[in-house]
Amino acid sequence: MRAFRHLYGPVQSRRLGRSLGLDLLVPKTCCFDCIYCQQGRTTRKTLKRAEYVPADEVVAELESFAVEWRGQLDYVTLSGSGEPTLNSAMREVLRAAKRLSLAPVCVLTNGATLVLPDVRADLLEADLVVPTLTTAKEETFQRIHRPVGGLRLADVVAGWKKFLRDFGGRFEVEVMILAGINDTEEELE
Repeated sequence: MRAFRHLYGPVQSRRLGRSLGLDLLVPKTCCFDCIYCQQGRTTRKTLKRAEYVPADEVVAELESFAVEWRGQLDYVTLSGSGEPTLNSAMREVLRAAKRLSLAPVCVLTNGATLVLPDVRADLLEADLVVPTLTTAKEETFQRIHRPVGGLRLADVVAGWKKFLRDFGGRFEVEVMILAGINDTEEELE
């Protein structure tokens, strides 16, 4: 199989089965700089959407991949080296993935970009959206995620609620518990 720049896997995932990853970003582009991130420190902290990786490159790789792998995946998953919803051409990639009928399309997201109307509109194309929740407290949210300036937890949750009014797919919240940070009785409650 040929090497790809924007696709990785398929990988075996406990929650998604055999999943092909799509990376729509240059490392490490995110609106958070989470203390737990396996990708390391955020080098480009932003809430600004741009076509960080050209959609036509991702789609071409996906079309090439589909020739050999059709019917062998459980999910095509947008994730990668930052927050995938920051790519302004995400909708084009989502539509191409669905058109190729490889598998249902999932977006793993920190959920913060759902404050943006265009992100909410683009994500309507996904079959499954999985945002992360770590706390219901603003102070803990700021401590864990170190978000881009001005981003507040209440706004993020409001964005989720707006999205859910129109979304017809599955929405599964991933809860992240960090020892000594958000694992107290008060936090868990």
